[in-house]
Amino acid sequence: MSNVDACSLTYSASDDMLYAILADHGGDADMVVAMNQMDPRGAVVKKIRFARPIQAELNITSLQAVCVGAERLVLLAVPPELKSPVDTATVHCYVVNLHSGEVEFACPQRLQK
Repeated sequence: MSNVDACSLTYSASDDMLYAILADHGGDADMVVAMNQMDPRGAVVKKIRFARPIQAELNITSLQAVCVGAERLVLLAVPPELKSPVDTATVHCYVVNLHSGEVEFACPQRLQK
């Protein structure tokens, strides 16, 4: 799809819509750039561009999305390489406004398994 692929999909019960998170693989680094809002049949209702791209510091395939209420989407970039109970890693958390695409919060969080 022109170097843009859906890397995560989530459902919002508050508006009965699906949201596909879109990553652009065309540049030097993978960037999460937008989301498609889709009806329950999967037809795109609108494309919402993020106010600023989110660089996927980690493997883009590990991105998880969860709708929170009617206004917010939480994105977690989770490292896939955690293998043992003593491994540590940084998880990147983003809160995105579902209507404007504004990234309202971004924070790395150091986790220890």
